[in-house]
Amino acid sequence: MDAVFRAYPPPLCKKLAAVRRLILDTARKTEGVGAIEETLKWGQPSFLTSQSGSRSTIRIDSLKSDRQR
Repeated sequence: MDAVFRAYPPPLCKKLAAVRRLILDTARKTEGVGAIEETLKWGQPSFLTSQSGSRSTIRIDSLKSDRQR
C-alpha cells in the first residue's frame, strides 16, 4: 500500500497518509472494530472492517484535478 501512496504528488501523499493514520488509529482505539484490511477498490486505497463483520468500507483518494498539483 505504501507504493500506492508514494505515487501521489508529495503534498497529496502527505495528506492522504495522515488520513490513513487517522483511520487506522481510530479503528485500533475503537472497541469492536477489529483489524482493518487495507486493499485497493477501484484503484483507491480502501479500508475494510472485515473482522468485525460490519463490512463498512472507507475509500480515500484525491480529486483528479488535484493530482497534477
